[in-house]
Amino acid sequence: MCNHLLHIPVESVTIEHPTGESVTILNYRP
Repeated sequence: MCNHLLHIPVESVTIEHPTGESVTILNYRP
């Protein structure tokens, strides 16, 4: 996944919690 707006390589990781909520973590790679 690449964010063309910021021109920064981003790896998106989505974690689903037992409560039904989901959290998306963006890992910025140099």
